[in-house]
Amino acid sequence: MAKSANPLPPRILRIIQRRRELGLTQEQLARMAGFSLSLMTKIERGAADPRHLAAERLLNLSRVLNLPFLHLVEDELPEEEAETPPLKVPLYPSLKEAQEKKTNVFVPLASPMIPLGATPDHLAFFPFPGPWLVGVGVPFLKQTGYLLVDLRPLYHPQGVMVVRFGEHAALVTAEDLTAPKGYLLSFSKGLPPLWPGDYNPELVGLVRKFLVDL
Repeated sequence: MAKSANPLPPRILRIIQRRRELGLTQEQLARMAGFSLSLMTKIERGAADPRHLAAERLLNLSRVLNLPFLHLVEDELPEEEAETPPLKVPLYPSLKEAQEKKTNVFVPLASPMIPLGATPDHLAFFPFPGPWLVGVGVPFLKQTGYLLVDLRPLYHPQGVMVVRFGEHAALVTAEDLTAPKGYLLSFSKGLPPLWPGDYNPELVGLVRKFLVDL
């Protein structure tokens, strides 16, 4: 008598169930999440474990399925986690729109992905590059992705801060803030290339995460 196949773990069953609820084929889900169809098929067969995926891929899958990150990597969930919907974080094109709270775009962020010490009500996503002046020491300078910013006047000596001077917004390190006159890169026309040494910038936020994709 042939042995029955091993049952799929709950983390895999959640993926299959949500895909079907959304009316997606494996091929459609794979394309939306940036996977190959082969990998998506292996995941649903239990031949590939989503826990072994790169963080960016897991985040993509979480976003497309609108499932909290933890639901994709854990089989047994705390009762409160199973009932907690993901946080809807606004996505703004620039700091100006964020200050005016002008957006119709919101990105789901599961509770485990909320940075330690962050205040959910003050979190916002921004595209990068964008209408920023950027300090040359910013670690993600040569990448394209999204900033998860805590929009409070927070300072971190090893972090990247969001500051405003005049009408311009900048991403700077602690070294940029203390330099008498530092060079800032501009990705948009009309922005000044130099940090004015006699200007005291207004600290408006702290970059909590840099994500390659949402």
